[in-house]
Amino acid sequence: MRHWSACLGLMGWAAIALPAAATSGDEIFAGTIACEASGGSPGFTQAVGFVVRDGRFFYEKGTAGKPGFERLAGTVTADGTLAIEGRYWADIEKPIRYEGRVEGGRMRAEGPHGPRRCALDAAAPPPSGATPPYLAVPDAAVRRNLVGKPGDAAFACPEPPAPVRDVRVEPFYQKGDPTHSIVDPEAYEARRKAAAPFDQLAAGIARLGDRYLKTSPRDPQLAACLFGWMETWAEAGAMLGEATRQGAYERKWTLTTLALNYGLLVDAPEIGPEPRRVVEAWLADVAWATVPDYAAKPFAEQNNHLNWAALAALATGVAVQDRGLVDWAVAALKGVVGSNIDADGSLPHELKRTSKAMHYHRFSLEPLMVAAEITAANGIDLYAVGDGSLHRLVAYTAAAMRDPDIVARRLGVAQSSVGADAVKPSMWAWAEPYVARFPEAEVAATLTQLRGKGLSSTWLGGDMTLRFGPAGGGL
Repeated sequence: MRHWSACLGLMGWAAIALPAAATSGDEIFAGTIACEASGGSPGFTQAVGFVVRDGRFFYEKGTAGKPGFERLAGTVTADGTLAIEGRYWADIEKPIRYEGRVEGGRMRAEGPHGPRRCALDAAAPPPSGATPPYLAVPDAAVRRNLVGKPGDAAFACPEPPAPVRDVRVEPFYQKGDPTHSIVDPEAYEARRKAAAPFDQLAAGIARLGDRYLKTSPRDPQLAACLFGWMETWAEAGAMLGEATRQGAYERKWTLTTLALNYGLLVDAPEIGPEPRRVVEAWLADVAWATVPDYAAKPFAEQNNHLNWAALAALATGVAVQDRGLVDWAVAALKGVVGSNIDADGSLPHELKRTSKAMHYHRFSLEPLMVAAEITAANGIDLYAVGDGSLHRLVAYTAAAMRDPDIVARRLGVAQSSVGADAVKPSMWAWAEPYVARFPEAEVAATLTQLRGKGLSSTWLGGDMTLRFGPAGGGL
């Protein structure tokens, strides 16, 4: 049995989900615990978030054996009865016991928290409005008919990189820099080495997915190879061990590539139901390990990492038909698009990145473009949210990419991208799905010039011209 854990990075609280296969009953709850005053100590309210899987959840706060440490375990029965028990450590160990119910997407409970009386009030995201079975994007058969070419009979499936369970990667920005914009060269190289297995997996999956998508007639051998890479990592319970904060970022980016390419295999009948079950359960486990870091903190207070987490959850939820992941992802995406984009199309959270502001506008926009295509295929129009704020973000970002001085003049600092001094063709890959839906003249003209020069992004799935562009568009 594979086990997984995830930390909820808010006020020191951690949410650790117990092992369970993805089910329609798995949910994310976000809310508050409000505690009364006790003696001379005032009352307080703090944000919390829980991932409930198979009717169970577990979380802890602080360091075991030290003041402030808490550990709770919760169960939700089939009739909605909620019980939470645990202990916390102040001067001595003290018990916690809440009782309540989960009903209609709401979690309510109250009880003693040591000498205090506390009340929990949390809610699951509303239904997304998408109707199962969810549709993956792009539709492999449709794209293959449009852009497919005969394959290479000499193809031999390469070996996948060895699976890695723990994701221990450290950040690469200079310590003490509050803007997180000054890259430390030594730390950047250390990150590259530590993340190599995950980068190699994602890049290989993207290449295989591209090849499978453009080979006509459909090649079962390519499907088996693409699936086999995922199966190797699934059987090892990869990426489900310990994860540093940066490691959790790497995990969600890798998961996005995996889920988007697993969605291409919907038309692969040679893959048996039991192998599919193993891979889908693993993808779901990785996705549910990703969500808690972003579940409790208000969406309006989060930056580009929420956008990527939402795409990872959405792509996985669609690929494995997991309602809980889809509902949370759509709520997060609507929160981002409705709250985090200013009237001029800029992103306040990313402007704080000073010299990397232009880079992070583009990096924030990328997952939103693919997510908008997935939601559109499932009956949800993200472009209508926030009075068309996605269009404003596209316009601002595209203008800044063509002329980084737009942002430089605003912030008073020259702009650069992480790992690159100039805007590369691959940084425009996000625009292919946008132009396919909205043929905006300037962006379309830019893509016409760049097609065939590398409009590919691993974390967006692979070659974006192949997946969304016009037939023959530089392929």
